[in-house]
Parts: sequence; structure tokens; C-alpha cells
Amino acid sequence: MPPVMGTRERDDHFERLVSEAFAPLRIRADETPGGDSGDGSCGTLRSARPGEVLITRITGGPCTVQRPQSLIGSGDRQLLKVALHGS
Repeated sequence: MPPVMGTRERDDHFERLVSEAFAPLRIRADETPGGDSGDGSCGTLRSARPGEVLITRITGGPCTVQRPQSLIGSGDRQLLKVALHGS
């Protein structure tokens, strides 16, 4: 059984996964009006890599995503993002 992660550890883990799939980002779950963040996580990420293409599905609740200047570098890899929205 994998070790249980606390809220901050889950957020940090999710942030690392999304940053590796897209670009370096800061992500934090928004707090609900009751003062907590629900289940304590930003969301989930599922990926597949057919050849040279990375397909990623991100799901989750309300969160704040930032890409501050400090995370933008001249060595960043090229990124083409295509978004599909559906229900």
C-alpha cells in the first residue's frame, strides 16, 4: 500500500506532474467557503505517450494556477497545447 500523503504533499505532487507535462507552474487548491479544500487535492492527471505526442487529461476542482516570471526560462522546451473541452 502506498504511503498516505498530506494535503500539501498531494498538492506539491500534482504541481510537479502538471509542470512536467506542460510548463513549470504553481498550483494550489482553492479553499471552499467552509475554510477547507474539500478532499485536500487539486486534481488528477492521466497521460499517454503515443510516439512523440503527449496526451494528458487533467481533472479537478477549483484551483489557482500561476506561472510567475521566476519559472519562465530561455531553456524551456517548445510546447503546443491543444485543448478539447467536453462533458
